[in-house]
Amino acid sequence: MVVHREVGIVLGVSVDEGANVWTVDGQHIWLLEPGKSWRSFDGSLGQASVGQLARGFTAQTVCGGEAGKAYVGYFAHDLLDPTHSTPEERSEGDLDRVALDASGNLTLEHHYEIHNNNGADKKTFDETRSILGCIRVNDGPNKGDLYLGSHHGLTLIRGDLYGDHRHPTFDYPDCPAPTDPAAPPPAFDPSHPCDNWAEAIGYVWNVNLSNRGYPLMAAEWMFAEVAPNPDMIAWALKSYPWTMVGPPLFPVPNSSGVVPTPSNDTQNWLRRWPVRFEQQYRAANRAIAQTPDGRYWVGSEKYGLVWFEGSGKALKRFVEVEGEPGVISALIANADGSLWVGTRDNGLWKYTPPAKAPLPSDPTATPASESGTWTRASGIPGPIVTRIHSEMRSGKQQLYIGTDAGLAVYTPE
Repeated sequence: MVVHREVGIVLGVSVDEGANVWTVDGQHIWLLEPGKSWRSFDGSLGQASVGQLARGFTAQTVCGGEAGKAYVGYFAHDLLDPTHSTPEERSEGDLDRVALDASGNLTLEHHYEIHNNNGADKKTFDETRSILGCIRVNDGPNKGDLYLGSHHGLTLIRGDLYGDHRHPTFDYPDCPAPTDPAAPPPAFDPSHPCDNWAEAIGYVWNVNLSNRGYPLMAAEWMFAEVAPNPDMIAWALKSYPWTMVGPPLFPVPNSSGVVPTPSNDTQNWLRRWPVRFEQQYRAANRAIAQTPDGRYWVGSEKYGLVWFEGSGKALKRFVEVEGEPGVISALIANADGSLWVGTRDNGLWKYTPPAKAPLPSDPTATPASESGTWTRASGIPGPIVTRIHSEMRSGKQQLYIGTDAGLAVYTPE
């Protein structure tokens, strides 16, 4: 374990193709070139050097690109009226690409002024403003593609272009028209679920790559895997939602405005699925990863660590993990099926799951929880793990663990 305390709090960490390590702490971009000491760059260097940092925006995530290049994501406040933004407002936040020039100085290579694709007639629409996380594809046919999680969805960066934005959605087939429009909705039938109002969810807290190299996103109430597309317009405008199994529909008001009391089955589903409904059922999903056996793992503020399986475009009920050592902030899947789990209050841990138990055949049943083995990683400089970057291009895994008190670089045995 090598610890770099000089970089202070690490809000984002990554490595570029030249093995340069990049971190950001809000007001600085930090760079460690092989064989050299850390250098920091702040807003005093000017916009031509550090881009949005010089305008006072907070750098909160970073992804390494080609050798000597990095993408820096910024925070900007939501607009009260995002449909009628001004040119100044549309220039706020978003993403910069910075690069080292021939003299080793940092320069702003490109600023991505990202706007919604909600229609060509909405030139002033600007909801995508804050970049919460990023992940770059480092090999395969889509090498170089960069995926951003923002407070409004998932954005694809390819060269100087962007495709914005994608949401994970919750959707059932439309319900058949009732024979009596005045009658209350029929009881939920788990074998034939339906829903007339699909829901799209923003706030993509975390992005990662699946076993196939597809982007994974953990959003406010929902999780999704998205198929890449060589056509950026098609990728941005066409949706490939996962149709999730459950929960049943939340009761809607009748003609008198009275909301029926949900059945016990419905309430059980709503309490377990952090999707689409009242505030008390929401869960901020801060991390997502996929293990080689195909399971998807999500670190949720409400439910801790959970896993679920996908079947076609359907997600099965999730299984809760027992004994989490803290509130989960980051996940990295390992080749042996274990996971590195960062917490926001208790450092870094390794979770080794037990043999996978079959899910119950009853679609309304709650799967039994599982208890695996939790092992603490020693030597982490701070209790708050903000980010974990897994670097494999050297031929062996290296973990770059960002904390509130510095960066740890760890090579697992």
